[in-house]
Amino acid sequence: MKRGLLLVIAPIGVLLSGVAVRSHVKSEARKESEASKKREAVYDSTLRAYSQKFKPGLTRQEVEEQLRTKNTTYMQLCCLERSTSVADTVKIGEEGHPWYCSENYVYIAFEFAAAEPHNLPISAYGNDILKKVSIFRQLGGCL
Repeated sequence: MKRGLLLVIAPIGVLLSGVAVRSHVKSEARKESEASKKREAVYDSTLRAYSQKFKPGLTRQEVEEQLRTKNTTYMQLCCLERSTSVADTVKIGEEGHPWYCSENYVYIAFEFAAAEPHNLPISAYGNDILKKVSIFRQLGGCL
C-alpha cells in the first residue's frame, strides 16, 4: 500500500516542482525583458540629447571641446563602419555579456569623415567633419 501511494505521490511532486521552476524562469525572463526595455529607452533618450546638441558638419575640434567643457569623458576608437577617421565614443552603459567575454559596453559614437587624407594608421585630425551620432555596442575581454 505504501509503495503504491509513493508511486502516485512522487510523479505529482515532480510535476509540481517542474511547474514551479517553469513559472520562476518565466517571471525572471519577464523582469529582464522589462529592464532591457528601460535601458534601451535611456540609451535612446541619451542618443536624442547628443544628436540635438551635436549636428553633422561640426568639426572634431568643436565636438571634443564641447565634451571637455561638460567634463564628459570620451575615448577615440578606430574604424567604425569602415570609417576613414577615428570615432569619438562616450560610454553610456553596460549590458550582460556572453560567457566568452568579460564586458559589453554601450557607447554614443561620434563618427567623422576625414576632411583631408589621413596617414596610416588612421588617426584623428581636428578638422575631421562629424557625419553621424549613433549608439555603438562593443564586447571586450573576449577569448
